[in-house]
Amino acid sequence: MVRTVAIIPARAGSVQLPRKNRQRVGGQSLVERAIDHARKSGRCAEVVVTTDDPVLARQTLRLGATVIRRPRSLAGPRATTSSVVMHALRRLAREGRTCDRVVVLQPTSPLRRPSDVTRALQLHDRSAGRNVISVVALKGAHWAMRRLSDGRLVPQEARSFARRRQDLGTLYAPNGAIYVVDARRISGPWFADAVGYVMPRERSVDIDDAFDLHVARALAAKT
Repeated sequence: MVRTVAIIPARAGSVQLPRKNRQRVGGQSLVERAIDHARKSGRCAEVVVTTDDPVLARQTLRLGATVIRRPRSLAGPRATTSSVVMHALRRLAREGRTCDRVVVLQPTSPLRRPSDVTRALQLHDRSAGRNVISVVALKGAHWAMRRLSDGRLVPQEARSFARRRQDLGTLYAPNGAIYVVDARRISGPWFADAVGYVMPRERSVDIDDAFDLHVARALAAKT
């Protein structure tokens, strides 16, 4: 049986939206929603929140999830997600709680559904250990755009920027909602030979500022 751990990275600070991960969408904080998505997916043996925010830590404990206190060195805007995840896994390993794979759920994608998490993990089951990354179709050119080739995420060639948009076909970019990573690949490049799990635009809102939060709240109110 594959042991899957959900890791939710939720630092206290935010550049454009103060206390971003404490913000509420659909009656829950962003962290509470992410915990809920992991739990309801039915595939996560443990749900972990890594944070330096005492308020988010209390919310996590109240919901019965695991808290890992993030050190100051990993609490700034330059800390990478992979370094935060590796720190969390090392802390769990000290207590004998190892895993085979990690599903990273960023709180800033509150419109993701538990079924998205389930399907992304099912896709990973079928993908021979390749990482799975959630993506959304793009309306135009983008620095992070990818093609899907037999399900895999393939970088779009730079020369295609000069072509008409309609000639490019459907292009994709990561939407930040779900990353399924084999535990042995955590320290490597997550996008190398990755498989794309496609999500619709209405579930791909990534909250970075107050406008994004307004959009997420409006969409959540309609569902």
